[in-house]
Amino acid sequence: DALRPEYNLCPRAGSTLGVRRSAEQLLRASAAHLGKRHSAETRAKLSEVQRGRVHSLTTRAKMSATALGRKKSAETRSKISAAALGRIIPIDQRAKIAAAKRGRAHSAETRAKMSASALGRKKSEQTRANMRAAWQRRKAARLT
Repeated sequence: DALRPEYNLCPRAGSTLGVRRSAEQLLRASAAHLGKRHSAETRAKLSEVQRGRVHSLTTRAKMSATALGRKKSAETRSKISAAALGRIIPIDQRAKIAAAKRGRAHSAETRAKMSASALGRKKSEQTRANMRAAWQRRKAARLT
C-alpha cells in the first residue's frame, strides 16, 4: 500500500474492494456462474450460519422499502394468505370459505396429539380475557 505501484489496480493490497469493473467484465462473470447451484451440504452450512441472525431496525426498514417496489409473481402472490397482505375478505367470500370448512373435523388421533401438546401450556392473562370476551359474545349471539 505504501509503495503505490502504477500497475496495481487494487487500491488496497490483497483486496479487490474499490476496484471498478467494466460492464463487459460483469457480464462475463455473470455468465460464468449462470445455472450453477450450491450443493445440499453447502446450502445447509449457509443456512446454519444465518440461523439466529437478527437484523437491525434500520436494515429491516431498508429491506421493507426495497420489497415494496418488487413485483411478485402470480404463484408467489397465491401462496401469501389474504390476511398477511392485509386485504379485507368480502362477506360473501367469507361465507363460501366457512361453508367449505363446515363439517370438517380432525381425526381422533390428531385431536389427541393437539390435546397432549397443549397440556401444561399457560395462557397470558390478556389471552384469557380475550377468550372470555369471545365466549361471552358467542353466548349472547346464541341467546338472541
